[in-house]
Amino acid sequence: MQQLTSQTYSRSRFGIIVLATFLALSPLMLSTVQLALADSVIATIEVGESPTEIAFNPINGSMYIVDTGLVFTNGGVSVIDGRTNKFLTNINISGPGNVAFNPNNNDIYVTNSTDVKVIDAKDNQVIKTIPMRVDGTIPSTVIPNAIAYNAKNGDMYLPANVLIGRGVRNSCARNVIITCVVSVIDSKSNEIIKNIPIGKQGDPTATSAGIIAFDPNNSNMYVGNYRDRSISIINSSNQVVTTIPLSGSPSAIAYNPKNGNMYVAGGASNVVSVIDSKTNKVIKSIPGVGIFPDAIAYNPKNGNMYVAGGASKSVFAIDSKYNNITKTIPLGGGPNAIQNAIAYNPKNGNMYVTIGFDNLVKVIDSISNKVVDTFPVRQGAFKIALDPINNDMYVTNSLNNTVSVIGAQ
Repeated sequence: MQQLTSQTYSRSRFGIIVLATFLALSPLMLSTVQLALADSVIATIEVGESPTEIAFNPINGSMYIVDTGLVFTNGGVSVIDGRTNKFLTNINISGPGNVAFNPNNNDIYVTNSTDVKVIDAKDNQVIKTIPMRVDGTIPSTVIPNAIAYNAKNGDMYLPANVLIGRGVRNSCARNVIITCVVSVIDSKSNEIIKNIPIGKQGDPTATSAGIIAFDPNNSNMYVGNYRDRSISIINSSNQVVTTIPLSGSPSAIAYNPKNGNMYVAGGASNVVSVIDSKTNKVIKSIPGVGIFPDAIAYNPKNGNMYVAGGASKSVFAIDSKYNNITKTIPLGGGPNAIQNAIAYNPKNGNMYVTIGFDNLVKVIDSISNKVVDTFPVRQGAFKIALDPINNDMYVTNSLNNTVSVIGAQ
């Protein structure tokens, strides 16, 4: 009996020791588990000089990065394999500016100051060069500022400034007949099939804002006119439907599928204009959105629009139902901290914000609307894009010639 009691006591004592040890180590174990489940920078990939814009190609699972090339090179396009997060190749393109994927023909389109290059996703070779021309003028007179795909007709749309004679980039000359246009590239022939005049014509100060977005609700393209302070709306038949005046120069634009509206950040006016896509009228102007807001994105998890507030060091959450600011999310940072881009990750429902000069990416939880994580990346954190196959976020570090890959959990 004593032996049994002794054995029972020994086992109980052992259990108590194990329990005490577990309780003592549980905070460490929990933090280790949390660390394992948390986001992290899983790769830093060397690319070309001064990487800026970025686009994903679902056909080959690769990311295409515009290397603008400022000092040592003329630039190019770097390709990263999303499956291995390894650098694949650099495509020689002089002075690239913007990049976009066309799901109608599976090609990548890259703009520069004189033409558009078409890249075949199969072998990453340039298969076509499309000169930018308006009314028979030489190619160097038309400078595209952006590029976007129209899912209704399968074409690519390029807002551009027209410079005849001597001019300055992103400014139009005084003897211009067509001040600013949207060039339309047919994805079958890869030729410009139309140049659509937008904004105030013949006004040497009216320039393209370089922002454009497709509205799947009405199949229209919404294009920003910078100095004109307006949005030109182009239908899928390539006609200007109307031009909407804004309270400020458009600096960013995004579509909200929950309410079918377009949201336009108004640059220095610090206003976000809400455009009803049924009536194509501004139904609300939301004031106090940071200091020169310059990026905007939709969050399908909570239906909110998130606006990067520029120099305000904050992100603003706008409710889709009432179009009010529901939360101002402080980001903090150094004296030169500024948000360059914002993007949504469907794996965790969070928003990712690049902070230039501070070289950081901050993660905003869509439930609490608070910053829940901060990642140091490399110098000049600029644009950010999602790879929907691996759910990783890719950040271009414009001053470090690298791309940081954040593995989302």
